[in-house]
Amino acid sequence: MSIVVKIGIFFMNIIFAIMKLLPVQKKITYISRQMDTTPVDFSLTIKQMQKDHPEYRHVVLAKMIHPGLKAKIGYVGHMFVQMYHIATSEAVILDTYCICISVLHQRKNLVVIQMWHALGAFKKFAYSILDCQEGSSSKVAKLMHMHENYTYVLSSSPYAAKFFAEAFHVREDQMRIYPLP
Repeated sequence: MSIVVKIGIFFMNIIFAIMKLLPVQKKITYISRQMDTTPVDFSLTIKQMQKDHPEYRHVVLAKMIHPGLKAKIGYVGHMFVQMYHIATSEAVILDTYCICISVLHQRKNLVVIQMWHALGAFKKFAYSILDCQEGSSSKVAKLMHMHENYTYVLSSSPYAAKFFAEAFHVREDQMRIYPLP
């Protein structure tokens, strides 16, 4: 199975390398797997950004991975849409793990912000629970480059920042304290 995933990632990176030749636009892309509609955190962020930086266009890609083969194949198609928007955006804002951000070789000047879907660190998640019953296996995390390529991770408080840094495997200087979007 891991060889199939590695081959898939290799071919995705080839296609993505071609997409990165397209011009970067004044655009921020928001990606969520939490729901099929725009999350409220994204809506609030977009509203404020439109006031502060009206020159940016905002693209929201909200799509859950539903059960069933047909839905999973459909999500693979959606990943190519994500790849295009990631390749042509100045910034990407996430509220969960994003396969395309983590496994693809991003442009050095792309800003990727992880605005986790939970306001605080009320439970352990991501790297904090690798190889635990409720967590991913470390083998899968390594294979899928779990939570890689983040420029910044948002936290609701300085206290919670250390837990987010641990969970996302980022340095503390990558943490930014923003209680709400």
